[in-house]
Amino acid sequence: MGFRFSIEHANWLANVLQPSGSLPELDHDFERSETLRMFIKNIEKNFYGSRSHREELHYRLMDALHDIDMRHPRSRDLNFLREFFKGTPWIALLIPSGNDYELDDLLTEEGLLRHLVDIRPDDPGLILQLENPPSNQLSLDSVFPAFKVALSNASNWPGLLVWTPEKDAAFFPLTTDRSNVIRRLEWIMSHLAMTYGYPNLGRLKDLFDREIDEKYSRNQPLNLIHLSDIHLGSKTARRRTSRVQRLIALVAQELEGNGHIVPVVTGDLMDTPSEDNLDDLRIFMEQIGDIGTLDPLVVLGNHDVRKDGWLNPKFEQAVNISRTPVEWVDECEVGIVSFNSVRGGHLARGLVGERELIDVGSALDAQLEKSKKYGLVGLVHHHPIPVDRPDWYKQKWYEKFLGKEFEQTEELEDAEVFLSMLKQRNFCAILHGHKHIPRFDTYQDMAVIGCGSTVGHVDTVNKHQTYMSINVVTIDTSTGQLACRQKAERIPGAGLISEESNEMLYRTSLT
Repeated sequence: MGFRFSIEHANWLANVLQPSGSLPELDHDFERSETLRMFIKNIEKNFYGSRSHREELHYRLMDALHDIDMRHPRSRDLNFLREFFKGTPWIALLIPSGNDYELDDLLTEEGLLRHLVDIRPDDPGLILQLENPPSNQLSLDSVFPAFKVALSNASNWPGLLVWTPEKDAAFFPLTTDRSNVIRRLEWIMSHLAMTYGYPNLGRLKDLFDREIDEKYSRNQPLNLIHLSDIHLGSKTARRRTSRVQRLIALVAQELEGNGHIVPVVTGDLMDTPSEDNLDDLRIFMEQIGDIGTLDPLVVLGNHDVRKDGWLNPKFEQAVNISRTPVEWVDECEVGIVSFNSVRGGHLARGLVGERELIDVGSALDAQLEKSKKYGLVGLVHHHPIPVDRPDWYKQKWYEKFLGKEFEQTEELEDAEVFLSMLKQRNFCAILHGHKHIPRFDTYQDMAVIGCGSTVGHVDTVNKHQTYMSINVVTIDTSTGQLACRQKAERIPGAGLISEESNEMLYRTSLT
């Protein structure tokens, strides 16, 4: 069987088709009610399957329409869909790349869906096809568990996401070669059709990797778990550090098996660089050191140093700051470059300075072949470009008093020369922290990615909510793609995939 629909409805529909659990809320949500209304209106036109399946859907739809007010559909009206697909052993979602127009035309063609369904028309499995390719910026609430697998592989789209009612899920990457894409899809559908009951997706994925994907011939993706502005020693950090550690572990678990993992912290680990906070810092660094395939990388923030910009020597021992400006991850062909923006006591806006640029440039020149071939990602604390204030951000009294001057944050004092250096060295991204506002932007095709405060050390308009921010930045030099997933827990303890959470996906090509 097969269905066509839009990416905006994919996550919603996956929750509907889940055999158990609460149905998505519709009663007071006009947009979702309109989604259901349009879905029901076009359900027969967008359904592909055997004659018996089509007839069964038609009769069930006719019965359901007697009880549905099409002007104002409600949550309970979703039951007929859940009942019709009850017993479906697997569901597959075709995910186009979003940036390869010729290939995406193929993956969204009705003829392709019909061809895949015809491999075995009576198969009880369900294939979902998008009517249009996904955009490079997506926002999802209440992320369906299987979709996390697809989001973790966003730098490797196009692909096929398959999941079962038992919440098993696997992502099968496709290629950019049209004939090879069809061959891969036929292979997967044929093997799914031969299974009895729920398929073992882990075993099928291993077989796919060995026989079809030849994964060993490609570079592994690099996943940066981007943290920032933890402010250990503050009251907020004391309450939430254990929760943050749990969230980081869950993110790392989600990424397991999908390339290398490196935790990075873009400054302000402590609220003040005092002796009392160093023990908490040592414990925190030991814990996040266990989650990655490489040791954590840290750059200094304005709260981590004294007023003159000098570092407490014991701080360096506590966090084991690397003295090497560049860490090369050869398996991924990525270089991670650290910049100090608090030298000389420029703490408010930050200043990288000529000496720092020279040191980094010399380190890159020492590995000139790698610096030209590898993808380069920079880490810095302060903002290289201004950041707009989001709606949830509560202004401080002096920001309100000064008005328009605080509609955006200020950038580095030497932002122009710093960004020029990054562009001349062909950096694909720069990661930062500082003002506790998450962001994704581009500067002349280079990704500029900010992480908010990971412990939610920020005032919000709703005093009952916070913004505990974690970014996952994936660099895949094999596909030439960078993907950034911005995760946030809005209510402490509610989860990164709850109604009060938000996950945004951004994708761009490596420069």
